[in-house]
Amino acid sequence: MALMTKSRHLPFGGWVAGDKLLECTFPCKLRNSAIYPQELERLVSGGRLLMPSNLTSWLLYDNLSPATRRELFQVYLGLEMFEYLERYVGVKKPPNRFWTVEQHEIESAEVCLGFSFPEQLFGFYSEIGSGFLSQGVEDKERDPSLINGILSPGEVEDVLLENDNPARPLEGFTTNAIPFFDAGENTYLVLLPHSEKPNRVYWPDGKQVVSESLDEFFRSLYHRAGFYRSE
Repeated sequence: MALMTKSRHLPFGGWVAGDKLLECTFPCKLRNSAIYPQELERLVSGGRLLMPSNLTSWLLYDNLSPATRRELFQVYLGLEMFEYLERYVGVKKPPNRFWTVEQHEIESAEVCLGFSFPEQLFGFYSEIGSGFLSQGVEDKERDPSLINGILSPGEVEDVLLENDNPARPLEGFTTNAIPFFDAGENTYLVLLPHSEKPNRVYWPDGKQVVSESLDEFFRSLYHRAGFYRSE
């Protein structure tokens, strides 16, 4: 592939122009092997590199810094997955409001937890932050019983590691689950970061599926804030 003069070099190896991958330095870091040109070409569709269903199966994701992962998420893959929620960032009053999360907050929580956040949760923190989404654009009025709080990295760390935390369920959490969404009354929707579907959203038992991905979950929440109660 010919390298264009306006392409951009990425810190983990590779070159892009716009949102199209043009050339990659080899070998790229993988868990078990290297990505070769034919495999990269197979992933390119319509000028955009498609995200594998489990990004950690392709890259040594845990070894990338938050800044590099942000680069990967937003530049390398050409994605701004949650841009429709940017209108609520910095809003002070309910029902929908988010505040930004700094990269060092993500990194600190991951160090304490001992693992990386799934890529879509990391992307949400990097692009939007944390806060509340309590009324959908299709909801005629706000349901006051909905909490719909998206935990910050520090809150995830606290509720997982502090057994006496008043926000923690008495029964604790399913093994290897990450609580990320406060549904009220110490009930949390969770992700299973070490599973084959780390971005799939579950009820607290880690068995009943709410949404197949965080992307799907937030899009549904954006339209109807209580959708998950009827799923």
